[in-house]
Amino acid sequence: MPQPNRARTPEEVRELNRRVWDQVLNLVHPAAIYVCLQIAVSCHLWQSPLLSGARGYGLLYYGMFLAQYLGAWGTFYSTLLRDAGIRSYAALVLVAGSALGLAGQFWLFPNPRLLTQGWLLGLSAWHVVPALLCWAWTFLVWRRTKNRLAHVLPEVRRMEGR
Repeated sequence: MPQPNRARTPEEVRELNRRVWDQVLNLVHPAAIYVCLQIAVSCHLWQSPLLSGARGYGLLYYGMFLAQYLGAWGTFYSTLLRDAGIRSYAALVLVAGSALGLAGQFWLFPNPRLLTQGWLLGLSAWHVVPALLCWAWTFLVWRRTKNRLAHVLPEVRRMEGR
């Protein structure tokens, strides 16, 4: 397994790319699990009259959707970092947090129509805050890694004929 603090050879980069695409094409990706969990979260929360009515929670509705979208990308890129041998726990945090949040929603509020404003904001924050933090952290690590390996990429692209 390559060490994350040294430059990778073009052969190592090709091997990592092969592994990543094999995982993407042949396995259930953690991002797919995260998206399915977040769809279940949304379907449950959107039954609340606070979100379905005209009570001024439209911004929360769109904000939560944006956070779920960014969380899915954070999960995807976190798994790519892990495949490259770089420690990243964002996918684990997001998938496990989504599963716990969804279970908590159904356990605490089997009928989401009874959600109060405070509980709705709390349940939304449970999903939004980690998604935004993990997305930001993952892309910071991704950008730093990409910049650190920038000198290797032109050689790899030349060898691959791109």
